[in-house]
Amino acid sequence: MVMDLEHPRAKAVKAAALVGLQRFSEAREVLDEINWKDLLVAAETYLDRTEFLQRCKVLERQSETSESMADGHGDDGDRSLDRFRFSDVFGSMLQAREKKRDPAMPMTPTAALLPPVPEAAANVEVRSSSSGRGLFATGPTKAGDVILCGLPLARCLNASGEPLVPALRQAAELSPHVRRVLSLLSDGTNDTKAVSLKDFSWRHDISPLRTETGMMPMSEEQLAQVVRINSFDLFGSSALFGATSMANHSCCPSASSMSVGNAIFVRANRPSPPGGEIQISYFDVLKPFQQRQKRTQSWSFQCECPRCNFERSLPSHLQESGTTVDVVESETVTFPELEAQWLRASHFSVYMKELEELFPLSQEAKQLRRTMLKAMEVTDPASFTHTKLSFLDWLATKSLKGPQDSETLQAMRYCDWVHQARYGKVPGKELVPLLKCTQQATESTGVGEEFCNPWMKVARPALSSPSSASSAAVPSESAKSATMLLD
Repeated sequence: MVMDLEHPRAKAVKAAALVGLQRFSEAREVLDEINWKDLLVAAETYLDRTEFLQRCKVLERQSETSESMADGHGDDGDRSLDRFRFSDVFGSMLQAREKKRDPAMPMTPTAALLPPVPEAAANVEVRSSSSGRGLFATGPTKAGDVILCGLPLARCLNASGEPLVPALRQAAELSPHVRRVLSLLSDGTNDTKAVSLKDFSWRHDISPLRTETGMMPMSEEQLAQVVRINSFDLFGSSALFGATSMANHSCCPSASSMSVGNAIFVRANRPSPPGGEIQISYFDVLKPFQQRQKRTQSWSFQCECPRCNFERSLPSHLQESGTTVDVVESETVTFPELEAQWLRASHFSVYMKELEELFPLSQEAKQLRRTMLKAMEVTDPASFTHTKLSFLDWLATKSLKGPQDSETLQAMRYCDWVHQARYGKVPGKELVPLLKCTQQATESTGVGEEFCNPWMKVARPALSSPSSASSAAVPSESAKSATMLLD
């Protein structure tokens, strides 16, 4: 069956494809050619021209952060944050949660045609590193800055990663872009191959990879290796991303990766100087040293981050699970402050277990929460666990001290800082629904996942929250109201 390229629906699809390629002026020209009345009659689903143009405008603004993936040398962080406005990135996710829908599913037929985010990079480039290749900052970054965002080459529901191989094989047969990106990713033997961020762009020249058969020059074994080394396990699914795969792992990362619907975002979680390596965590790093080492072995490498190098020399009972808070605390007094916090983070689960056994409003619970928050701030800041615990600490402090107490306001500002490091600058009107989502995650006894994640298939334990959670104030100075309620 041959598609009629003059059909209104075909033109709408063409315009959406041009938006994906970031050829926005051409996309608007195609939109102008469409008779939207005919499209409404001919199409099986309703497409909205105003929504299409608005999304096109947002994507164009976001892609300008660093001329997209063309070079990665971007503007200052404030402009990056302004272009990735909270409402543009997370607005539809909050709406989906309110309507009890999967955030990964488009809210409208028009949204289904368009990419949710552009492929974009800011203040980052690919260079050689001690681990082969890595992402390095080209300018100063601060917590909350968007470094990378993009969509997967393929995503499958089974988290084992195996279904990605046939899916990628099929995609590679159809797309020179997919073939090129797969050839750039590590298969365990090509880690020193020089690449640039523009090599991962859809706009990059694909002519050298065009073949008569359309087949990809990669064996099944090589493709399986690429998937094993580079795929992400995300809430019951596995996905393979392009440029994001250039980020190396650290157990004390300088950036956080998060699923936003079908897209992935990488944000700085702490200040980084020009030339500093941007590293993410491939898994939950709030685990003992031996457990983390077993996880890195599945990617065929040994983590040599400063935290692992420190913990590698510790006694075996501190490298493994099964210890107690008292034992950990007795050992931390012999270490410098940074190393002591790393050790606490490694045994986060025993601190959490003890916290859950305490009355949330007790002095002992407060001290334990603050200890845990400090350990996360040093080790894995702006993780979702850090976000939830900062919310619970502010909530408990408010319940104990009152909304206007100086200690409550300090906990409020800390919670605000963690949320903005994770989500970027949050406007006052968006704070209430965002904090409701954080609250729901801490209270859930089933899923408890982040509001912007695809619906996960596996239940996770929740963090326990104080019983007075229903009277929570909004933790943001920007909201100009420390007494606004989450009702």
